[in-house]
Formats: sequence, C-alpha cells, structure tokens
Amino acid sequence: VLLLVFLREVVLSALQVARYTLQPTLQINPAIIKYPLDVKTGREITMLANLISLTPGTLSLDASPDCECLYVHAISVETEDGAEVIAEIKGSLEKHVSRALGPRS
Repeated sequence: VLLLVFLREVVLSALQVARYTLQPTLQINPAIIKYPLDVKTGREITMLANLISLTPGTLSLDASPDCECLYVHAISVETEDGAEVIAEIKGSLEKHVSRALGPRS
C-alpha cells in the first residue's frame, strides 16, 4: 500500500510541478516548513524523509536533534506555515510509513 500511495504522490506532484513550469509567469511561493513528526523510530523518519525528497516539488532538509520535526522545502505553499503541505504529507506518506514500518504491538 505504501508503494502505491508513494507512486500516486509522485505522479500528482510531477503534474503540479509541470503545471508550474508551463505557466507563462512563474507563480510559486517556495518555503521551508517545520513539519511535526508523528513517526518516532529512526527507520520511519528516514523512510519518510527519503519519500519526501523523492517526491517532485519537496525536499527533506534536516531532522531536529530531538526527532520531533523535519524541515522540508516545498516549491509552493499557500499559507505562511505550510499547513496544506503538512496535512497532505500526514494524510498520505506519513500515515502509510507508520503502518508499514511502525512498531508492532
């Protein structure tokens, strides 16, 4: 399921980036977002950071020393805090990374 979700995100993001580049004027609002992490293990954080970096239009920059947040560069955000980017990642990639790699109880 994680692979399918990731492939869907790659296709949708690639189409969005293509739309930005084909517009007559470049109307983007790049930003660095402080992304709060729900995943806690090192392998979950690493997997999420890699998937974010492989998705067109986003790039993982660094994790905070306490592993509570990830700093992500996004090609275009609508709000100053990047809430829409955070919600999109939480609802797709992070949720499925947690399901696939999270601790089993």
